[in-house]
Amino acid sequence: MSESKAVRSDGTPCRAHALRGGDICFFHDPDKRADLIQATRKGGLRRSVEIPEGEPLPPDRIRGIIAHLLEAIAAGAMDAPTARALTYLLRVDNRVHETECLEQRIADLENFVKGVRPCQA
Repeated sequence: MSESKAVRSDGTPCRAHALRGGDICFFHDPDKRADLIQATRKGGLRRSVEIPEGEPLPPDRIRGIIAHLLEAIAAGAMDAPTARALTYLLRVDNRVHETECLEQRIADLENFVKGVRPCQA
């Protein structure tokens, strides 16, 4: 497959593969413009799907998921970049949980100093 002979809007050569039997790529082929617009719209529609709201994960659940990710990487069932992204999100979730706990402890201490007793549930 050869490279497209088209030039990008910034003046650099297009590095996409040329269409079979042609010398320009799908993105620069004027005959494919309607198909390009439709594909772009479809891609945008897929990304605009609402993400369901999840529940925060307790630390022991996070550790369990990380253990499964390690096993999946070792077994070759998951690539490292995907596992790295998932682990990052788990770390963010854990940091948010830690921050919430610290904020609650600070609020309890401030109330204690003011003489307000915390609620006992």
